[in-house]
Amino acid sequence: MTFSLIVATVGRTAELERLLDSLACQTRQDFELLVVDQNPDDRLVPILCAHQSDYPLRHLRSALGVSRARNVGLRQCSSGIVGFPDDDCWYLPHTLERIARALEARPDADGVTGPCIDESGAILRRGPRSSGWLTKYNLFPRTHAFSMFLRLERISRLGGFDETLGPGAGTPWGSAEDHEYMARALETGLRIFYDPALGVCHPDAPHSFDEREILKEREYSRGGGRFMRMHKYSRCYFGYRIARALGGAALGAIRADRAKVRYHLNGVLGKLEGWRRSVTKISASPQTPLAAMPARRGIDR
Repeated sequence: MTFSLIVATVGRTAELERLLDSLACQTRQDFELLVVDQNPDDRLVPILCAHQSDYPLRHLRSALGVSRARNVGLRQCSSGIVGFPDDDCWYLPHTLERIARALEARPDADGVTGPCIDESGAILRRGPRSSGWLTKYNLFPRTHAFSMFLRLERISRLGGFDETLGPGAGTPWGSAEDHEYMARALETGLRIFYDPALGVCHPDAPHSFDEREILKEREYSRGGGRFMRMHKYSRCYFGYRIARALGGAALGAIRADRAKVRYHLNGVLGKLEGWRRSVTKISASPQTPLAAMPARRGIDR
């Protein structure tokens, strides 16, 4: 069992170095790393050259957009298990070994997911503590792109990530590209298992509720609302997601925290904006089999 790890990156250097260092320390070294660079310059070249002898590493180029970048990597990867580490996440030394063992123990699983954790292994973001199969309605807290590991031959017919969703897409839909991809996998009959022991380290900074974060929450919530409408979630469930955000606003009001109230209300508005926007197919890539997706020339380092 081998791995292809696709990391989309833009703007970050120190964080990416931390990820590359953590990969060099893996107890299991049968992987290739595809770094899909969205920077307009060569700032990553010296960083990647420093790790060239540590493991197979390919330097690819992409236009802006995390989904576009991952699709570039998907066209190029060749190994059995594909993962999508963020450029600011990092792996504990045993991460790939645990993923491999989990998939070997579950040949009926088309992939596995895990929680967001800190360097001590503690689960963050209120991640579920119990394992189980993903469903359409439980995937939200169990799906993070950086902790998805999927059997490549079984997901190839899904095509790529929806390039209209996610950070850098150039659309109003600033998130949910990972949820959309996983929901599409489930709808085609693939089986994905969530295991809280398969966590990946990722920063989980406390909310500041400043203006930048408030605007980001609205943009990300638009993506979530659009995703739920695209995949025909029930109005009841959508109402539940709205009620959760309203609950956060109410708690902020009780504490006289106006910034928190604005944050959660913008989340409500974003979800409504995403849900109400007519769902039009403005990207062909999500339904295009990977074999039919035109390959793009990469820059091997």
